[in-house]
Amino acid sequence: MTARKINRARRLFLSLLDDRGYAKKKYLWKFGREPDLETPRYFSEKMQWLKLRDDNCGHAIFADKYGVRGNGAERIGKEYLNELYFVTDNPGNIDYEILPDSFVLKATHGSGFNIVCRGKKDFDPKLAKKKMYGWLSTNYAQRSRERQYEAIPRRIICERYPEDESGSLRDCKVLCFGSEPRLVWVDVDRHGGHMRSFFQQTGPLSR
Repeated sequence: MTARKINRARRLFLSLLDDRGYAKKKYLWKFGREPDLETPRYFSEKMQWLKLRDDNCGHAIFADKYGVRGNGAERIGKEYLNELYFVTDNPGNIDYEILPDSFVLKATHGSGFNIVCRGKKDFDPKLAKKKMYGWLSTNYAQRSRERQYEAIPRRIICERYPEDESGSLRDCKVLCFGSEPRLVWVDVDRHGGHMRSFFQQTGPLSR
């Protein structure tokens, strides 16, 4: 059996499970051990615990790539937000003529739903529209069993392509434990020579 057929069979099998069964089986396939969902110790186990026990009602605003902009502007100031060109629920209405030569398209209700345009000469609007309609028809909450996505309106946003001086697109995440930032996760050049680095705080936490 090919890897593609195995993955398809696994997805079908997972779709038949309830949320708890889904979390346990997918974790086992990923890490080679069953997760402790009662007294989680590892970060990966705690993420599954949260998915199963937290109602996620307060998490939707942070998972919504458009809605979170208002929260960010209120907390740190709108000057720190990436430039937004438009938001729409209909990819067929996008006018690419008014956009700059480079930009990024994202779906607001999932993860990994991104199209990076580094130059319009290599950009295919028809293919992009097909992908975006596919995103909008996807129930990401059901697909990933991350229920906060159920409360997010399905939209497309277009933002400035935030290339840095090295010509790379950097993606930085700060992971917090006990409300304290403990780990910085940096991805560089996801769509080329992808590299990932982690920077860990070694000092004691304040309590």
